[in-house]
Amino acid sequence: KRTSALERFADSEHDSRIKKLGKKALRGTIEHAPTIVPAAALGGMLLTAYMSYRGMNVPQVTRTPEAHETELLVQSTVLAAGGRGDGNGDFIAQWLHESGQANGSEVMTTQYPAQIGPIDPVRMDTSLSIGANDMYNDYLRSNGEEVRIVGYSEGTGVAVETANRIAAENGGSLPSNVKVVLFAPPYAEGGLFDSSMIRAGSPMMNAMGIDTDMPIPPGTEVHYWDTDVYANGGDQQTMASRFRQALSLGAGGHDPLDQSKAAEVYRFTDSQGVVHVVGKREHDVFVQKALD
Repeated sequence: KRTSALERFADSEHDSRIKKLGKKALRGTIEHAPTIVPAAALGGMLLTAYMSYRGMNVPQVTRTPEAHETELLVQSTVLAAGGRGDGNGDFIAQWLHESGQANGSEVMTTQYPAQIGPIDPVRMDTSLSIGANDMYNDYLRSNGEEVRIVGYSEGTGVAVETANRIAAENGGSLPSNVKVVLFAPPYAEGGLFDSSMIRAGSPMMNAMGIDTDMPIPPGTEVHYWDTDVYANGGDQQTMASRFRQALSLGAGGHDPLDQSKAAEVYRFTDSQGVVHVVGKREHDVFVQKALD
């Protein structure tokens, strides 16, 4: 009988508590990996992580933090697209309000399939196009008011498509009343889709409807935890760091960044003019031992 990946990481009565925790995180990683990358990409992360522990780290890029803090979303109309499975935007809307990110603003949620084929019935590119059309129509109804275009996880693709359409209709740049904030996107510099591993497999992923080369308008803010393998899993990380990030998925590593819960927050602007807001997470002691 063929053994599945989840079965291979099943708990054993002989496992220590830490080993069980690590296996649980890996099972979570395997279950969630198809939402962004094919299984081959996950295997590549694990392989490169193993090589890293053997002393074969990739070069790290030093980021110089900028000396100012991120403000909450200013009073405005917030157009928000949730991640996979949150096609009505209930989760992202609730999170924006409860975390204080909405700052009292009205949140208009985007309605779209929020699916990623072939795991789901609807291809990702089709899902994003439906969402972007809905978000764009909401934008047209704003009548020149301050607008914040927000996306989380898969919803960042909806937000980017919408923002690029608005910019194209405005001479190539976003109007002054429009700001884009992305939570946990894979598209920015240093994100998973920016890694050499994913770029090498992009023809296959594009054929599956997963667009790995989606430009982000300059001035966009991308918010993520440093442990997020999707938003921060590119080549500026050591291979060991990517393995740690993969483990952290089971510990909320892909959650939207709540700066009030971060041990530290820093910012930098990348070569494309995109502003990164990165939170360092304080893990539960057992999770931290597994990551270390």
